[in-house]
Amino acid sequence: MGELGPILKGIGAAATNPLAFVAYIIAIGAWVFLRLRVGRNNNLLKCLTVLPEEDRFPALKAEMGTVPLNEGRWAGVWSQEQIDAGRANDRLAKERYFEAASTATAASPKKRGRRLWRKLKWW
Repeated sequence: MGELGPILKGIGAAATNPLAFVAYIIAIGAWVFLRLRVGRNNNLLKCLTVLPEEDRFPALKAEMGTVPLNEGRWAGVWSQEQIDAGRANDRLAKERYFEAASTATAASPKKRGRRLWRKLKWW
């Protein structure tokens, strides 16, 4: 049984509570996933010694799931005038947004309910 023996012995205690049983199943799923990944990485490490030296790094990157990037992409250098223009544009957009929101709430008809005294008088 090896590693699986203690895991299977705990199923009786987990079955007493439905939430504990769900947590137990999730824990077993995570253990299986990690066990498979560790086994796969161990196989990769064994096979790396067999590969030629120039093929080792590409094989390792392919197994680990990295995305190759040809070159970095950087923002250009902005002058102070461009920074100020961008800030002014953002400020204007914010003013337009909040002005539109405030006029929409002001234009909506207000519901007139009964006043407290009229409610008490009616009661």
